[in-house]
Amino acid sequence: MKDPRFPVGKFQMPERIDETVIEKAIAVIRDFPARVEVLIQNASPETLKKSYREGGWSVYQLIHHVADSHYNAFIRTKLALTEDTPAIKPYREASSTQHPAHIAPICIASARLSTIPSSLITLSSLKVRMVMPLTCTSLPPASTPNNSPF
Repeated sequence: MKDPRFPVGKFQMPERIDETVIEKAIAVIRDFPARVEVLIQNASPETLKKSYREGGWSVYQLIHHVADSHYNAFIRTKLALTEDTPAIKPYREASSTQHPAHIAPICIASARLSTIPSSLITLSSLKVRMVMPLTCTSLPPASTPNNSPF
């Protein structure tokens, strides 16, 4: 593992996005909550407090972060599909893991995580894109008005 921050490697954008690539991505999104649930369902509180690397987030923080991240992905996708030039607002990932909402039981984060895939898949599926083609340009966080990070 070259960079411990990315245990499965950094995202590599496919050269061409076709139906096969999209179907594989949909399967990963669809199956992810169940895979997480299997990993945490019998985890002890001690295990949930552990980090996979020095200085990294605990399993508990990671699950809450992933649930937050998936909610943000849903909102960003919806904005990209419904607005001409939506600004994509970033959030402070590191400080969000310290938010009081992240002291909620892990089952709450897991339940939140399980609600997003079907909505996200429906929103960004080929069927939706055939009805409402992607013709807008979303602005990355650095392009928000005044270049404000928040």
